[in-house]
Amino acid sequence: MNKTSKDLISLLKMLLTCNYEKLDNPNYNEIYKLAKFHSIQNMLYYAIMAYIDKFSLTSQVEPELLKKLASDNKNAIAKAAYQEEEKEAIFKELEANNIKYMPMKGSIIKYLYPSIDMRSMADLDIYFDDLRSAEVRKILINLGYEVESYKKSNHLFSASWLRTHEARSREGGGTGHGTQWQAGRKKLHVLRESIDRSFRTEH
Repeated sequence: MNKTSKDLISLLKMLLTCNYEKLDNPNYNEIYKLAKFHSIQNMLYYAIMAYIDKFSLTSQVEPELLKKLASDNKNAIAKAAYQEEEKEAIFKELEANNIKYMPMKGSIIKYLYPSIDMRSMADLDIYFDDLRSAEVRKILINLGYEVESYKKSNHLFSASWLRTHEARSREGGGTGHGTQWQAGRKKLHVLRESIDRSFRTEH
């Protein structure tokens, strides 16, 4: 393990444990590149800000890097809030139609983090009763999702972040964060499996 990797891990560990110790001449730009490669640059934002505040080291981090980190943080917060809104809308419709479901992976794990925006999510994984596939498909299409793939084992629906968010921003009279998500897409993996065998007897 090289020094950049060790320094990144140390910063994240300090953030989570609140046990701080000075690093030996860390290369923050290289640490940022590594964090970005692993899609944890927003978590690094919290770690670096806490670290430089603890030891009064703000002057040691290039202003341009601080701007990048701050921008990553704002985008991550906006994206997390938007995903929460989308998730609740989907769950509300599934419950209204008495379709049993179970959120999985990132949508659950993120609540173990100090802040949910620290855990980036590219998609939302949901288990649901495979006998209700056609109904779930209809619900998601009505919510603005497009069918990207529809397979025996799982389905993938997607919709443009920008289009959906800008539509909501116009309704609210604001500009929102849509321009920052031009290349982004929200994705939803719907795993066509039964949570347990009781589904088959209940429906």
